[in-house]
Amino acid sequence: MKVNRKKTVDEFVLAADHVIGTYRHGDAQPIYEDGWQRAQTMLQRALSTQPDDKTVQGKLHLCEAHIARMEGEAHHNVAELNGAIQEFQQAQQLMPQSPDPPLGLAHVYLSLGDVDKAVAASHQAETNGYQLGNSERSQLADGYRDRANRTWSAAAAVRGLPQEKEQIQQVANDYRRALDLYKECAGWGNAGARVKEVGVSLASANTRLQQIAPVPVQPQPVPDATDATDPGAKKHGKVSGAITGLMNSLRGKSTKKDGSAH
Repeated sequence: MKVNRKKTVDEFVLAADHVIGTYRHGDAQPIYEDGWQRAQTMLQRALSTQPDDKTVQGKLHLCEAHIARMEGEAHHNVAELNGAIQEFQQAQQLMPQSPDPPLGLAHVYLSLGDVDKAVAASHQAETNGYQLGNSERSQLADGYRDRANRTWSAAAAVRGLPQEKEQIQQVANDYRRALDLYKECAGWGNAGARVKEVGVSLASANTRLQQIAPVPVQPQPVPDATDATDPGAKKHGKVSGAITGLMNSLRGKSTKKDGSAH
């Protein structure tokens, strides 16, 4: 009886793992919300038989996190997206070595416009043994490009003010990161078109940076005729001093002659 029960649990978990694994390799096939719901049902059934299995608990939180993420994205609901973050974090606590929770977190952070946290989560997934694919790189590139676009628009409000330079520099940095990521996944999706688009945007940002802070021309030092470090000046000084000494000597002799005449 126990053997049959364990076999049933394994079958439920295996069905859920198929969904999780397909999402992990998302370059080939996307997973829609009903797929996550089926995986959720399978894991709930498995837990009804083995309620203390931490790994199954973690996978259930993972599925529920993806459902909340997709609901939040569809409704543009920040509260639902924050709920997804909490579910992913619980999954991460139960499965600390798995790349799946940080991959999901990266997706949510991008939906919230926080590309820095998305990059950190992606790095955590890599630390846990996952190699980022074209899908993840393209999404991170989109995040950098979107932030650059937002910052570029916001910089119009401070045009000509000191803080504009800092904002435009951030724009250029983000466009550069986006461009590098798009190039890494060139040939996948619309990455090729994005390379051209972001390249033009980066050039515009660099042009504006040059207008704000042109490269300064270093003034060439003008030699001082009396500069002791100038060999020509030293020579001139010696000649001038010799002439002055000779004239003083002649004056002295002339004075002596005049004095003897009296």
